[in-house]
Amino acid sequence: MLSDHAASRVVRWWPLTLILMLLPLWSVGLFGRWYWTPDEPREAEIAWNMVNQTQKSVPELAGMAFCEKPPLTYWASGAAMAGFGKTPAAARLPNLLWALIAVLSIAWLAHTMAGAGAALVAGLATGTFSLSYQVAIWLASDAPLVAGSCLALVGAFRGVTALTSRDKLTWYTVMHVGLVLGFLAKNIVGWIVPLAALGGFLLWERRWRELLRWELYVGLLVQVAVLGPWIAAVMEQADGRRYVRIFFYDNLIGRFLPVASEGGYRDGHRNLPGKYLLELPLYLLPWLFLTGAAVRRGWSALRTPSGDLAAWRWIVCATLPALLLLSASTTARGIYLAPVMPGFALAIALWAARHLSAPDAFERACLWLTAGTVALAAFAVGPGCLLLAGLTSHPLEPTIIAAVIGGGLAAGILGYKVLAQQHRMAWIGSLASSMLALNVALLVAWIGAFPVIDRWQDLTPTIRQVSQIVQSRPMVIYQPDETILANLSYLADLRLTRIDQADDARAWLL
Repeated sequence: MLSDHAASRVVRWWPLTLILMLLPLWSVGLFGRWYWTPDEPREAEIAWNMVNQTQKSVPELAGMAFCEKPPLTYWASGAAMAGFGKTPAAARLPNLLWALIAVLSIAWLAHTMAGAGAALVAGLATGTFSLSYQVAIWLASDAPLVAGSCLALVGAFRGVTALTSRDKLTWYTVMHVGLVLGFLAKNIVGWIVPLAALGGFLLWERRWRELLRWELYVGLLVQVAVLGPWIAAVMEQADGRRYVRIFFYDNLIGRFLPVASEGGYRDGHRNLPGKYLLELPLYLLPWLFLTGAAVRRGWSALRTPSGDLAAWRWIVCATLPALLLLSASTTARGIYLAPVMPGFALAIALWAARHLSAPDAFERACLWLTAGTVALAAFAVGPGCLLLAGLTSHPLEPTIIAAVIGGGLAAGILGYKVLAQQHRMAWIGSLASSMLALNVALLVAWIGAFPVIDRWQDLTPTIRQVSQIVQSRPMVIYQPDETILANLSYLADLRLTRIDQADDARAWLL
C-alpha cells in the first residue's frame, strides 16, 4: 500500500508516472511481435515503398498508387525504417511518439479541468482502454489520427476557456497543429471529434462571439502552409486529379454515404445498426465499470449545474456527436471509434477527481467490478498462454514454459493485491497495482502467446517458397487482396502484375 506521501508524489509527477507505467505496455506491443494481419503487412509495404520511391506525395502499394489515406503514417514509418532497418520494430517506432502525444494531451486537458489526480487517471485510461491500446501498438494510420485529435482537443478547450488574447492565440494554434496531424493521418476524419467538440460546446454554452475571435483562425495559416504543398504535389502527378478525387471523395464521402466510389472500399467494412454501441463495452475494458460510474455522475452534473458544468459539456461534445455520426456511416470498423475514447477517459478522470475519495454504494460496486476485471485478466494470463500453446503443433520450450508459469504466478499475486487494496479502500494503491498487474500480464503474453500468434501470422516461409518457384520472373496475380500483394512485394521483392477482370485473365492465359 502506498503511503500518503508516496501517493502524493506519484500524482504530482503525473507526466513521469504516466510514462513509467505505460512505456512497458507500449514497448511489448510495439516491439515484441511480427506483423499481424489484416493491416500491418500492407502498411509495412507502403512505408518501405515510401523509402525507395522518387515521389513522396502519393503512397504506393506493390507499385500502384494507394490513395486510401494521406501519407503521414508512411512518411514517419518509412523514415524509421530507413534509419533502423526493414523490421517490424522500426516500422512501429513512430507509434511510440503518437501514443505519447495522445496520452499527454488528454492528461493535460484533464489537469486543466480537475487537477493532477485527474491528469493521471485520464492518461492511464487513454493509454489502456482495450481499443486505445490496440490502436497505439498497431501499424496503421489510426495512431497518428488519435494523436492529432487529442492535441486538437486540448488546444480547442484551452483556447475557448483562455482569458487573454495571447493564450487564445497559442492554444488555438495548437488546435490547428493537431488538425493538421489528423488530416495527414486520415483525411478530414481527423477533424470530426475536435471540431464537433468545439462547435457543440460553443452552441451549448451560447458563446457565439467566440466564432468572431481572430485568434481562432490565425492557425489556418499553419494548415495552408503544410497541407497546401502536399495537395499541390499530388496534383502534379500524371494522374493527380484522379488521386485527389480518391483521397477527398471516394475515401471520405464513400465512408459515410452510399455513393459510387473507386475501389468499393465500403464493401469490406459494412456498418450495422447499433454496431458501435454493442461493441463499446469491449472497447472500454478494463475500465468499463468506471465509465458507467462516470457517465452516471456526468448525467447528474448536467442536470444540476455546478462548477464542472463546462467540463462535462465538453466531454459530451467530444464523444456523442462523433459516436452518432460513425454509427450512421456506411462503413464500420472498431478502430474508427478510437478518437472518441479520450472523451470517456476524461469522464472517468473528472469523476475520480470529484468522487473517488467518497464513493457511494453504486460507485463502490463499480470499483470492485473494475478490480475484479483486472484481477481476472492477471489470474488467467498464465493458464491462457499454456492452453494456447497446447493447441498448436509447436510446443513451447521448457524455459519458456517456466517463465510463463513464473510470470503467471506474479500476475496472479498482483491481481490478489489489487483486490486486497480495493477491500481496504486504498484507491490510489489499487490503481497502481492494477497497472503493474496489466504490465506483468502483457509481459507473460509476450513470452507465451506472442510467439504462437507470430507463427500463425508470419507468411515468410510461404512467400519464400513462391519466390523460389518464380525466381526473378514477373508474376501475374488474379484479384489479389492487399495482404497478398503486400507480402509478396515486401518479403520477396517480386515484380507483380495485377489482373482484376476475368476477360483480362483469359486473354493473358491464351
